[in-house]
Amino acid sequence: MDQSLALEQALVTIPHVSEAAVVAIPHERWQERPLAFVAAEPGHALDPAGVLDALAEIVPRWWLPERIEIVESLPRTSVGKLDKKHLRSAAREHLFVDSHNGSAADSLA
Repeated sequence: MDQSLALEQALVTIPHVSEAAVVAIPHERWQERPLAFVAAEPGHALDPAGVLDALAEIVPRWWLPERIEIVESLPRTSVGKLDKKHLRSAAREHLFVDSHNGSAADSLA
């Protein structure tokens, strides 16, 4: 199984995570590292550190994403699939709020 798919499946088992997508981002030392985009169930809030802590109990340490970005929703293609091209572009262009300051990003859709 693809590691990003396995990470996505693990992320959606975390309470109050409605959907997740994982894309690769460049990394100086490892060349690529995962970046996770996570949307909360309606009426619930998530914080990146809490999601990361929960994920650390499910997957090997070296699978943990470089960052977890909390978003309102994930972009979809015209046929309803996750639009990972859009997410990769958003990661390159930094079209999300830095999760390290604790604020959630708007929808990337």
